[in-house]
Amino acid sequence: MTPGAGLRVACLLLAAALGLGDDASAIEIGRFDVSILLGQDSTFVVTETIEVDFGDLRKHGIFRTIPVDYQRTETLAGVPVGTRYSIRLKLVDIKDGEEKPIPFTTSKEGPNLFIRIGDPNRTVTGRLTYAITYRVQRAINRFETHDELYWNVTGTEWDWPIQVASVRVPLPPGVVAERLTHKTFTGRWGSRTTN
Repeated sequence: MTPGAGLRVACLLLAAALGLGDDASAIEIGRFDVSILLGQDSTFVVTETIEVDFGDLRKHGIFRTIPVDYQRTETLAGVPVGTRYSIRLKLVDIKDGEEKPIPFTTSKEGPNLFIRIGDPNRTVTGRLTYAITYRVQRAINRFETHDELYWNVTGTEWDWPIQVASVRVPLPPGVVAERLTHKTFTGRWGSRTTN
């Protein structure tokens, strides 16, 4: 982050109930808690703790889709120009509720990083916790008067309802809380509702 610049935080909490088919609607995410640790170098570390209830259904695990390529408009010499922008996202680890590593694979699918989480040779049922940790670069927006973290906390790609979602953003040393502004949007993609 730019020394002395204020930080504007805008986080999206999206909890869309998108039940697809009988199997999908039987599964739910009870909690989706996120911690974002900001670094002085404009990187940040995200830990998503996701509690999933598979009920009696036998599944191998979950999928997590995170956008990494974006379309945006830049103004060059007073003319708006469409550009592409990519963040850098490095998966650190994925663990269960007992801090044991969970197998995963990643692939790039269009503008998204697709993470397949779970053992393909083993099924699970009931309630499980997944803790996904990743480091992000090039995602802090810089302006003349401030820096901005704008992050979609839960994503919109879930096939299951999310009952409760939360985000915590501890401040790095030297950042004065009184100089910050923040907005949180909840609901479906594009919603301006704050709850």
